[in-house]
Amino acid sequence: MPWNEVSLKEQRENFIRDYRHQYYSVSELAERFGISRKTAYKWIGCWEQGGHSGLEERSKRPHRCPWQTGEQIREELIGLRTARPRRGPKKLLDIVGRRHPGWQLPAVSTAARILSNAGLVRK
Repeated sequence: MPWNEVSLKEQRENFIRDYRHQYYSVSELAERFGISRKTAYKWIGCWEQGGHSGLEERSKRPHRCPWQTGEQIREELIGLRTARPRRGPKKLLDIVGRRHPGWQLPAVSTAARILSNAGLVRK
């Protein structure tokens, strides 16, 4: 079936409509719609969990980034820099490390970039 003129959500809704009527098996439906059985079962699971809103396209962006600097560390660095504007990122990281010994601190270059993005560094 050509799906050029049909959106992905409409294709999924048509698939679920045919699945609910139980005229065809999941394998036959997958073949008719040009998808794998694994994708067919995935669509069925999404529909069972979220109804028609579960069939919408989801963002593929990760929910979090494991190597991104935590918000607490950023706030601490920015707070220290506003309190003592003459101190550089290396010294600020040293202070944060002494205040919070359990934190995993970023590199000096990352701290400098955080301060620069906050507008606390003069060119």
